Amino acid sequence: MSARPAAPPLLVVISLLVGGVFGAALSWWQARQATPPPALVEVPRDYAPEELEVVCLPYMRQTATTLERAQTRVSALELRIRDKEREIAELEGRVSARTRAAEVEARLADARAQLDGLEAQLRDALAEKEELLERVQTTSAELDRTRTALVAQQRETRVAQEEAADQRWSAFVRAAQLEICEQGSRTSMERCREDVGASLARQELRYKACVRSNQAVPELRRDPGLEELPLFGVRLGPVGTLSNWYILFCDPLLPEAPSGG
Repeated sequence: MSARPAAPPLLVVISLLVGGVFGAALSWWQARQATPPPALVEVPRDYAPEELEVVCLPYMRQTATTLERAQTRVSALELRIRDKEREIAELEGRVSARTRAAEVEARLADARAQLDGLEAQLRDALAEKEELLERVQTTSAELDRTRTALVAQQRETRVAQEEAADQRWSAFVRAAQLEICEQGSRTSMERCREDVGASLARQELRYKACVRSNQAVPELRRDPGLEELPLFGVRLGPVGTLSNWYILFCDPLLPEAPSGG
């Protein structure tokens, strides 16, 4: 039996390339199916007091308008009932005076039926009014509780911000003392750190104002060759070691930057 001829080398190479491309595409497709893209989750934030007023104002206005309509309906029904009661009283007087004439009797029965209907409508209107009043009171109470919670939350936030500002200021002072007073004897280094602390103490309020406003945090910089400091730069001292250092503060005229989160 004769042997089969060998496959041409070009055909073998093409088969390997096609198989490799198909395998890579299949692996990519399976990976896409196995690892779906992460879903984006929006985290709601609490309303600020002024935002809460804006959100609740349309509802409060609508409720007040509905309550006003209900009160108008109640007042109109009360007037109609009083008119009908006067009509019935007049008819009853005429019935007794005319020995219960048939026509008057019929009008009296009709008036009494109308009065019963009006009283039923009045009861429904009063119930609706009471329900609306309860809703208004409940909504007002919830709004007051929300305002109180927001005020408490803002107070806690301010306390946390003050604590964070204090911590950052303390860390800033320690870092400045270590960076400026890095060489010398123990006594000279202690004196240097005291001088740095005293000089920085005059800038504490300005430093914390930058931190609270979420602007750029003040930086300690060294540049003894500058004759004129950058805008919002304050040198630590006029002479000696401190004259080689300055703090670059934030722009106090910029509006408060939005907090991230």
